[in-house]
Amino acid sequence: MRSLSLILGSCIAVASAACGDGTPEVRMSVAVRGTNPNALSAAVTTLPGSGGLVLEDGTNTLLITKAELVLREIELKRTEATACPDGSEDGDDDDCEKFETAPRLVDLPLDGKVSQELATNVPAGSYDELEFELHKLDGSEGSDILRSRPDLEDTSVRIVGTFNGTPFIFVSEESQELEIELSPPLVVAADGSDVNLTLAVDLAAWFTNGSGTLLNPTVQSSADIIDNNIDQSFECFEDDDSDGSDDDSEDEDDDSNDA
Repeated sequence: MRSLSLILGSCIAVASAACGDGTPEVRMSVAVRGTNPNALSAAVTTLPGSGGLVLEDGTNTLLITKAELVLREIELKRTEATACPDGSEDGDDDDCEKFETAPRLVDLPLDGKVSQELATNVPAGSYDELEFELHKLDGSEGSDILRSRPDLEDTSVRIVGTFNGTPFIFVSEESQELEIELSPPLVVAADGSDVNLTLAVDLAAWFTNGSGTLLNPTVQSSADIIDNNIDQSFECFEDDDSDGSDDDSEDEDDDSNDA
């Protein structure tokens, strides 16, 4: 069974509040990569120049040409806090630092690159969890997005591609609050040093069952499995060089090579 080593990504965070007082800047990347090496036995390749991701299991071929998520209420939770406040509450909360509150459309690049879109200033401290909502857009919220993208009404995830040559558009109406542990915790130093987090999304695992066989997104019976796979597909870690890899794992690999 092959492990997925492909990394695709973009970055997400809030616009920087230019403090000018040495407050550290935290950047957040959203990378698409294999977080579960046992989730996929198929070959995974990119199509240079086409922005496509190809999955093959020996029988079926799935081509993904567009992958979009709607996220909101993106927050870092301090280590000593029990939870971040519900998104319906107004006002600030000292236990959590908000990166984005309004719905935000994330277009996952499928060309193997990691791009940075946003950053924010975060007070020094230790943060052990990233919390966010996978959010279904409706007319009462997300109108700025729907104004230019009415096709995203009642949508939190939209995937465009082909399955064995048949075109499909997979749409999820799933709304889910997700909490991703940061292990080790993210430590933002008081000396003003900038840091970067990466939220890794196992896009390929969305469309595979437990045995590694590709799911047909055009079949209604696949929808619940895909939705569950999406909820289980996120991982978060410190990634100061923004290469889509866990800095802690890279340090362990360097130590092993030195030995």
